[in-house]
Amino acid sequence: MSTKTEQYEEDAETALEEISMDDLEETAFLTDGTKPRRKSKQKYSCNRFIPSKLERVVAAAGTLKLVIICASVFIFALALLAYLNKENNILPETLPENAVELAQQVVEKLKDTKIPSFVLTYAPIVILDRKETYFPSDLSTHIQNTQPKFNFTPISNPPSPLNLSNLDQLNAFKDGDVYLSSREPIISLPKWLRGRKPTKRTLHTKRAVNCVIVVVEKEDREQQSVVDAFYLYFYSFNDGPRGLGRQLGNHIGDWEHNMIRFINGTPTAIWFSQHGFGAAYTYGAVQKIGIRPAVFSARGSHSNWPEAMAHDFHTINSRIPSHLAYDYTSLGRLWDPTLSAYFYTYNGTNTTSKTSPPTPLKTPLQQIGVFSPALSSYPTGFLYFNGQWGNQQLPADSEGQEEFHGFFKWSSGPKGVGWGDKVMIRDTVCPIAFETEGPGLENNESIKLRECHVRESI
Repeated sequence: MSTKTEQYEEDAETALEEISMDDLEETAFLTDGTKPRRKSKQKYSCNRFIPSKLERVVAAAGTLKLVIICASVFIFALALLAYLNKENNILPETLPENAVELAQQVVEKLKDTKIPSFVLTYAPIVILDRKETYFPSDLSTHIQNTQPKFNFTPISNPPSPLNLSNLDQLNAFKDGDVYLSSREPIISLPKWLRGRKPTKRTLHTKRAVNCVIVVVEKEDREQQSVVDAFYLYFYSFNDGPRGLGRQLGNHIGDWEHNMIRFINGTPTAIWFSQHGFGAAYTYGAVQKIGIRPAVFSARGSHSNWPEAMAHDFHTINSRIPSHLAYDYTSLGRLWDPTLSAYFYTYNGTNTTSKTSPPTPLKTPLQQIGVFSPALSSYPTGFLYFNGQWGNQQLPADSEGQEEFHGFFKWSSGPKGVGWGDKVMIRDTVCPIAFETEGPGLENNESIKLRECHVRESI
């Protein structure tokens, strides 16, 4: 009996457990006394399962939609940023009216001198890089902020005040083995190194003379008049290239140049200086603004190139691995160097045979000749200065100095006009230059002339 009673109680409990709240609610609110149909346990389980899965699918779809929206916004933002920062390197067809007027004034000023008008008509327009921070620098300001030193020690009794007219008097000290060294520590990069930024309307660097234009009239060749015009640009600082987290080749003072060869007053070829050497092109090959050649000045180093792009240093110096360091050029601020220039003619002879290397090997080629100013107000002493236009290379243990495979972060300043690749007398458009760097150059047999050809395309 007790067993049956226990079984009955268990069945009753089971029946009560199977009654849901929905069953009770339906029974309570039915008015006709009918009994609701019993929901099967299987159907009830499906109804519980399906909504939960749908909720998960809907939630997942919502998350995916949000991810897609965020990704789309991000891609759009990147595209917009790329568009806003897009480098437009298309040259203008003409120069600003104010710049043209100033250039004409220079022509008028020099019309009764020995400077041919075509030297100005076809003069280069220098295009500084969009991110340039070290601009063409006033020559006198550079001298005022430096002092002549030898072996890091100021020389005794230099001309005072030192200026462009008496700078050549420093040649009396050790034949000019002098460095125009910054009065302030160079690693602090004093403000005067930044030079003068040309104005957009005039392409002129106000209150600054930072260009030297030299005309060399050569002997007639086959009844043709040949003239070489040198356009030498001066910057107070060379901001060296960067690669692998390092920077190399910084130095105070920086001379760069173009040379255009004219035959019977017509431009035929142009030389672009690049880190001690360079490249030559026919006049027809290079880009122009109007009829004036466009010269792209590399960011920081100011080497001259015929187009806007990244230029691999390996093409200039084979010791530097490919894709390690670059010269960058782009369409930034335009500069007309003729508006801020001294003008001269030159008559001289080359003191170094064109088939012999310089002695010692590291000494640049030198010329001796006579510079004649187009106007009497132009100084000439600085053109004969034999020394360096910047600091001596810092010792390896000096603060801020770094060395990387034989290259240094802080190197010596360059020599000036008439030295190295800036020689005034040339048979060809390219200057005479020798391979003076690299292994195996301890004897003259290892030295060879650097090859150069006038290219017909860029």
